[in-house]
Amino acid sequence: MMNLVLCASFIPLLVSTTASGRRSMMTTSSSSCKMAVFSDIDGTLVHYPKHLMQQGNNSGDDGEDTHYDDNNSDLLYLPPSKTGQRGVISFKTLRLCQQLRNEGVPFVLVTGARSTTLFQRLPYLPRADAYVSESGGRIFYPHSSL
Repeated sequence: MMNLVLCASFIPLLVSTTASGRRSMMTTSSSSCKMAVFSDIDGTLVHYPKHLMQQGNNSGDDGEDTHYDDNNSDLLYLPPSKTGQRGVISFKTLRLCQQLRNEGVPFVLVTGARSTTLFQRLPYLPRADAYVSESGGRIFYPHSSL
């Protein structure tokens, strides 16, 4: 039997799959199961607001990939994508993701983007216990003693 914990609307569910393939679901307390958070990047953690694009970027000509807008000092700007779009992630998001990890909850970043794009963005993204790219085609773990 395989057990998998899902969090649906913040209600932990235990999904059990038997050898015959039958699945059953029941709510469970967080103390009786292991939790993990899997998060998409684009549109979930990183946003591409049109109003920020209309304001232009303030990175200047110094080649810096990030900047802090005077009006939005709580936002970190990612490098422009190949399409020229520039995503933003809030420092609050970065702090909350780190808080999850500090509390022992494994955190996994998931993206459909190419691995090269993910690697370019890593300095701007929350640290994670694993990284999934290319729509699940590649899974990377930070250097550890696995």
